Amino acid sequence: MIIMSVYIKMRIMNIIRKVAVAGYEGLYEVDELGNIFSIKRPNAIGGLLKFTPDSFGYLRVGFSKDNKVKTYKAHRIVAAAFIPNPDNKPQVNHINGIKTDNRVENLEWATQKENINHAWGIGLSKNKKGHKSLLSKLNKDQRIQMLTDYVVNRVSQKQVAKKYSISQPLVSMIMKQFVKDILTESGEAINQRLTQK
Repeated sequence: MIIMSVYIKMRIMNIIRKVAVAGYEGLYEVDELGNIFSIKRPNAIGGLLKFTPDSFGYLRVGFSKDNKVKTYKAHRIVAAAFIPNPDNKPQVNHINGIKTDNRVENLEWATQKENINHAWGIGLSKNKKGHKSLLSKLNKDQRIQMLTDYVVNRVSQKQVAKKYSISQPLVSMIMKQFVKDILTESGEAINQRLTQK
């Protein structure tokens, strides 16, 4: 209750800017703190919208217009409303690494490379080993079968991905790593034979 009254006072004093959501003018507004509001109208109550976290931890919000509902990532709505993007960078980075902190001062436009480098730099991304590695989603027999399906049976990577319930880029990465491992093992075995003679 106290937080809301402070917020209302700040809004009255025009300390917190609030602007229309592009493409939804007259229907929705967003403020600098990352809040998104529905505007009161005949068929809508109006007020603060609730966010739903997606599978990656980002907050999503749904907008209704012309009897169609679309969902958007909240941080992209905030960035588009308040942060200029002269270089047309495609991603929005959370500066402090907290995916639910959608305040304007915590967001910046970034390239994919900048976003990834930032995640590594603040310790959000780390090399995962063992059962946490992406490559461990499938055991060795499954990877052999996957490679056989792809190379011998000419099954597409997309079909292989569907068969094993993983993404196509992961299929590609697993195959590259598996082939590299086989070549490394073969090379070591050949070296051992040569050194034994």
